[in-house]
Amino acid sequence: MGRKAKRRLKRKISKFNKQQARLHEQIKDLEREASQTEDDSEAEILFDQIVELEESVQPFLRPPSVFVEDITPEGLYRHIEEHLGLASLMEAEGGVFDRFAASREMGVSYDLVLKSFSGEPVKKTRATMDETSIDRPLMTFAVFPQPGVLRDIVNKAMFREKGLMGRIIYFAPHSLVGGRNITPAAVRKEVEIAYSDALAPLLNIGHGEDFGESLQVRTIELSEEAEACWLKFAQKVERRLGPWKRYETIRDWGTKFPGTVARICGIFHAIEEGPDCHKSRFPRKP
Repeated sequence: MGRKAKRRLKRKISKFNKQQARLHEQIKDLEREASQTEDDSEAEILFDQIVELEESVQPFLRPPSVFVEDITPEGLYRHIEEHLGLASLMEAEGGVFDRFAASREMGVSYDLVLKSFSGEPVKKTRATMDETSIDRPLMTFAVFPQPGVLRDIVNKAMFREKGLMGRIIYFAPHSLVGGRNITPAAVRKEVEIAYSDALAPLLNIGHGEDFGESLQVRTIELSEEAEACWLKFAQKVERRLGPWKRYETIRDWGTKFPGTVARICGIFHAIEEGPDCHKSRFPRKP
């Protein structure tokens, strides 16, 4: 996002937040007036006006961030709420799991992480008894822990039994320590520009012209050949989930394996086709 676009966005967010602040002030004025009147019918009218205004209130907006780190479960819920149901949680270590385990809010926020895997609605009742909800939470979850930390996380029953570990894609590359080039070449400028030009449109997929609008859900459909190929693969995985079969000990992960493959294919399709990826079916490729 360029400087001019950032300034325009900043003005839009400031205007939106001022409008929301005005709504809050109007509600307070009506509540004050309702508490002072002795006329029951007048109070009833004021209460109706308050409820009508409260239905128009939306969370205050903050400038969008590409990702967050070192955040508490409560902070994660608030962040997703403020970013139209979207978030990317990325950390270099596995401290996020410790925060999930230790937080008093883990029950709600842990469900948020689980439900954001498939966009299931999440409801939360605050200490003020106000209920808030996120209709379609979607989150990218990327953590880069050391192998020993990963083993400890995977063996925690509280994470595996609730399905968190089955929702994660694991990469365990061989260590390059001892054979690294300590003076690597810098990324070429043309490569950096090409990467940025390809990534920026993808970050805006589903957004309207104005930040703060509801997201436009777009569906990528499979071609008949691709669907048949995927169903054949899914059935093959299913047979390997049985007793004494290859995926028996990782059924929590294996049951989501075919869907994970479809998601990765969808990402590559979006990279190749850009923001209009939903207008063409995903083909089967050799």
